[in-house]
Amino acid sequence: MKVIDELMCRLQAELLYANRDSKIADISTEHTASCHQITANAWFAAFVYAKALNDDNALKYSHRADEYFKKAYDVHPPGQLYHLTQLYFNAVLRGDDNRQELAKHIAIMAYDNSQKELMSVMNVVGALLTAEQSVKDFLPKLANEEKHKFDLVPLGSVEAVQAIVERDEQRLIRNLDGLLTIHAKRAGNLRSYICRGASSLICRMAILLCDAAQQRGMDVRDKLTKRRQKMNLRLSYPMEFPDVDKNIKLPLEVDFLTGEVFLK
Repeated sequence: MKVIDELMCRLQAELLYANRDSKIADISTEHTASCHQITANAWFAAFVYAKALNDDNALKYSHRADEYFKKAYDVHPPGQLYHLTQLYFNAVLRGDDNRQELAKHIAIMAYDNSQKELMSVMNVVGALLTAEQSVKDFLPKLANEEKHKFDLVPLGSVEAVQAIVERDEQRLIRNLDGLLTIHAKRAGNLRSYICRGASSLICRMAILLCDAAQQRGMDVRDKLTKRRQKMNLRLSYPMEFPDVDKNIKLPLEVDFLTGEVFLK
């Protein structure tokens, strides 16, 4: 059993789901948006895995994700902020020029009380920092997520945000390296929310904060010592490999800011 076998299995599973041909039941606009979002998530995961495998189709999958994020955005106005944040993160990971315009759009919508509550405010905080808008109203919730949703928002995230606001580069580097270290450990932990998904290969919080810092004149990415680390990849679909121990650990080295995998 090799790392590439697990990555290929994950990629094929996401593509199978993303390409499924199923009619969406006309229940509500929220239901329709949710179905589009789930499909978008599958395309996004395929993008991450294809990127890790150096597959030429990676960008195509990312743009397919955008198509469904936009469908979800268009069909259900109360959920537009959430779907916009997904478009934003996809653009940030691609390095698209339009991510700054998306950040400005999020900054406007962030205070729209008609929007449903987000699972996490980390994308909103990243966008506000990029657009050079105040984040103080969202820091208490981010701090709460850092405490209770640490797989998504690792310890040190709030302090890293404050370091960006205060333009304290050394403090930012120190906290980013800390949360990257935490991410590497959680990525291989079977009890972790991110372990069996594409988010194990990318540290979303670090990616958002590094991009925001760059927009503010602090490009610290090449100064981080923990962006590239070893992690243990775990089986997402043990039933696909019946002869392999379901608790097997597949070591690999990953750049958590890009999702690039270094296969030996």
